[in-house]
Amino acid sequence: MSRNITMCRLELDPAADTERFEHAVLEEVFPVAGDRPRHADWLFARSLYRTWPRTGAPAYLCAVDSIISTGVEFHGMRGPLTALGARFARPPRSWPPYVSVPDDKTASEEERGGHHTGLLTVLLRLPYERDQEEFERALTEAMTAAVETGATRVNTIKSARWLRDDDSSLGAVEYLCKATGFIMDGFSPGTREPLEKAGGEIVGSETHERIGWLDGGTFPP
Repeated sequence: MSRNITMCRLELDPAADTERFEHAVLEEVFPVAGDRPRHADWLFARSLYRTWPRTGAPAYLCAVDSIISTGVEFHGMRGPLTALGARFARPPRSWPPYVSVPDDKTASEEERGGHHTGLLTVLLRLPYERDQEEFERALTEAMTAAVETGATRVNTIKSARWLRDDDSSLGAVEYLCKATGFIMDGFSPGTREPLEKAGGEIVGSETHERIGWLDGGTFPP
């Protein structure tokens, strides 16, 4: 079994009762999630974030950190979430975590239950002809520097991690960076520039605020 963080973007009707939706996800959907048997100690942590700023139709990021694989049914939650009025804007996508700063335990705790509730997700694309090892070294250095810098004018990043999708069919390797803390904006120029110099292209960036989470299991630690 390999660990994956599976995420999907959910959208609601502009007139939807978001408070009711959030309560139902945390209290009714998350507790019964899972479309296959699992041991009680297997990692199965569920998190719900709302995309920020709160303009336009309500949008959410739903994430599951688990060693159990899933598909379009998203750990058995697709039906219940759809019944609550959510639309899957994109199919669920699984990302194996590769590097976490300062470490995996801290990054996991900050994502799910840290004092700061902000989450930044940045999607990057690296063409196959570029040096993957060089880019990943630059990525780790950039994430480390962002965490070690601490508070800036717009962001206070407490932890960060990058994930990689080796199955991309776009002629490129795709990476997802997740940074947690007090997040008001995307990557600073000091974080972005070395990644672009190493050949990476930022193709998407979103900020979110954590609504709630449900832990489950501790293996792997």
